[in-house]
Amino acid sequence: MKLNLTIDFTFDTLKKDLPSMMKSRINRDIDFVKNEIDEGITKSISPVTGAKFQPITEVTKEVRRLRRKGRKSKDKPLLSTGRMSKLKVKKAKTRGKSAFYGYIEMGAAYGRYHLQNYTIATNFTVKSSERRARTTNTKKKGRTTRRQGDVKNPQGIFFKVKGKKVPARIWFGIPKNYKQKTNFNRFMRQIKTKLKTGKVIINQPLGRITIG
Repeated sequence: MKLNLTIDFTFDTLKKDLPSMMKSRINRDIDFVKNEIDEGITKSISPVTGAKFQPITEVTKEVRRLRRKGRKSKDKPLLSTGRMSKLKVKKAKTRGKSAFYGYIEMGAAYGRYHLQNYTIATNFTVKSSERRARTTNTKKKGRTTRRQGDVKNPQGIFFKVKGKKVPARIWFGIPKNYKQKTNFNRFMRQIKTKLKTGKVIINQPLGRITIG
C-alpha cells in the first residue's frame, strides 16, 4: 500500500484576511452588546438578568414633572435625561496602536449607582422649570403680553427622602443573551473556510507499507 502526503490548504489567504476577521468579530460583539443595552433601557428590562426594572416612585414622577424631564420617558426609569443610553463606543481597527481593541462605556458616570441598591443620603428641593415668564405676541393690537408660568412655591418643592431605599436596576453589563461559545465557533468556521483552497497544493509519495 502506497502512502502519499497530501496538503490541500495554505495559510496565505488566512494571513491576509485574519486582521479584518478579528476586527469584524470584535465589532460584531460590540454591536450586539450595545443593542441589548439600548433595548433593555427602552423596554425597562435588564439585559444582564432579564428581570424587569422596578418602576419609578411617585416622588420621581413629581421631580420629572417639575424639571419637565418626563415627556418622552413617561414613567420608565433611566430615561428622563437621555444621557444614560448615550453609550461611548470605540470600534476595533486593523491598524494602529489600538488595533483589535474596542470597548463600550457608560455615557454618564452616575449610571454605575443604578447597578446596586442604594440609600438616598440627603433631602432636596426642586424648582419648577415652568416658573419662567413666557412672552407671547398678540395679533389684535400688536401688544406684547407676558404670561407667567407656575408661580406656586417660588422657593421650590422640598422632598423629604433621606434614608429612602432605591432598588438596583442592572442596565449595564454582559447581556444574558450573549453566547460567547457560539460566536467563537462561528469565528473558527471562518478560519477553516479561509484555509481550504479547494485544490491540492502538495501531493508526494512517502513510501509503501506491506501488510501480511
